[in-house]
Amino acid sequence: MRSNMEVEHALDMAEQERRCVVMPAHSLRCALLRRVGAGDVMSPARGLFVRREYWERLGAFERNRHMTRALNLQYPAWVFGGLEAACAHRIDHDISLHGNALKVIVTKRRTQSSSWVVREYRKECTAVVVDGVRVPSFACTVAEIMRDYGFVNAIIAASCALRRQVTKQQIAHELRQLGDCEPYVWRALEYASPLCANGGEARALAVMIEEGIERPVLQHEFVDPDTGRRAYSDYLWILPDGRLIVGELDGREKYVNPEMTGGRTVEECVDDERRREHLLERCGVSSIVRFRVRDTYNPAVFKRKLLAAGVPLAQQ
Repeated sequence: MRSNMEVEHALDMAEQERRCVVMPAHSLRCALLRRVGAGDVMSPARGLFVRREYWERLGAFERNRHMTRALNLQYPAWVFGGLEAACAHRIDHDISLHGNALKVIVTKRRTQSSSWVVREYRKECTAVVVDGVRVPSFACTVAEIMRDYGFVNAIIAASCALRRQVTKQQIAHELRQLGDCEPYVWRALEYASPLCANGGEARALAVMIEEGIERPVLQHEFVDPDTGRRAYSDYLWILPDGRLIVGELDGREKYVNPEMTGGRTVEECVDDERRREHLLERCGVSSIVRFRVRDTYNPAVFKRKLLAAGVPLAQQ
C-alpha cells in the first residue's frame, strides 16, 4: 500500500512539474517497473517514468520537453542540442524526425554515445537556459536544424526564425560557426521567408521548391473592388497570360483552434471561407487549389495536384 502511495505521489509531482519521474529510489523504481508491466505506467527512456494515459495526451514536442526537464534534474550540466533544443525554443520542425535518442552537446572528445543519448562534440558551446533546460542559443539551434535535417526542415526552421526577428545574416553567421554545411542549407536560407505564417506553410513552400514548382508569391493582398475588404492568399502564381492561381493550405485548426477562429463557430468559419473565395474571384483569381499539410508528405502526388490546377514549373 505504501509503495502504491509513493508511486502515485511521484507521478502526480512529475505531472505538476510537466516532466517524467526521474532518479527514483530503488524501492520506488521497482514499484514503477511493476506498474510498467501492468501497462498503466510507461518508460519513454531509460530511468524515466510517466502515466500512460497522461503521456498519450501529449504531443511529440511536449513529450520531448517532459524528458529533457526530467533529465535536467539528473544531469544539470548537460546541454541539450538538436531536436531537444528545437523543442525547448519552440522552433518549427517535422514531428516525424523524433526518434528514441536524445542529443547532448559535449566539449570532451572522449565522451561516448549510448542507445538513448547521442553526444555531439563541439569545441565550445555557449548555453542558455530555456524552460529550465540548458540548450544552445536560438539562432545556433536554428542553424543546427538546418544543417542536420534536410532541405525541407531547413526552410521550416529558418522561416520560423525570420518570423521571430532573427535575420538571415545572423543565421548565416551561426551556420559558418557550425561548419560542415551542404549546399542545400544556403539554398534553403535564400528561400526561407517570414511570410510563411507557420510551419505547415513553410513545409508546403519547401516541397514546392524541391519538386520544381515555380516559387509563389506569399501572402499577397487582395482588395475587394466592391466592398474594400482585404484578404491574403497563402500562395499566388501569376501566369504569363495574366491568370491568377491561388494556393490555400487548409487544415482542421483553422476551424477549431480558438486562436484562429476568433470565437466563431465551425459554421461561421466555413461561411467566412466561402465569402473569402468570392472576394478572390471578384479580384480576378482564376482558380484556387486547396491542399493540406499531409499532402506534402507525398511530394509526387502533391506536385501532380498543383500541376493539374495549372500551377507552372520553375523556369530552368
